[in-house]
Amino acid sequence: MRLRRLTLYETERRENRYLALCGTVFYPEIDKLPIAGELVDLAFDDHAEFDAVLQEIAELPVDKPEWLERVVELKDMVRRHS
Repeated sequence: MRLRRLTLYETERRENRYLALCGTVFYPEIDKLPIAGELVDLAFDDHAEFDAVLQEIAELPVDKPEWLERVVELKDMVRRHS
């Protein structure tokens, strides 16, 4: 697997755009549907987990094996979330 390393600025910019879109547009609209309330709650929990892993990744040196392990874990988490 080949990963392109993003700068911290690029990573934060992408994360902020995604979270803003989900938090201000997507989830509030979906939450209006009675059947979706629990799913929205679970989605917000997922996002909290993403934030925690992103913070861990930001604190790890990129040359450590744990950095790539956490990035792959985050990628898998996001795929399951989709």
